[in-house]
Amino acid sequence: MTVGLRGGYRLAATDRDCQVRLSPGEVSALIAALVSIGPYSSATARSAFDKLIAALGLSEDPEQTPT
Repeated sequence: MTVGLRGGYRLAATDRDCQVRLSPGEVSALIAALVSIGPYSSATARSAFDKLIAALGLSEDPEQTPT
């Protein structure tokens, strides 16, 4: 991680997925943070939003929500 050109931070990109264990509360906190910046602002934000919702066992499509 390095300091970005205009402040903030820049993360080094990798070619592999990473596995992170999060509690339901931590997933909810990430969803809330993502919603505040706009989960539809980019394809990557939308993908992250969809994966976080799936991690909680929720879905925007009621037919895809696990029972």
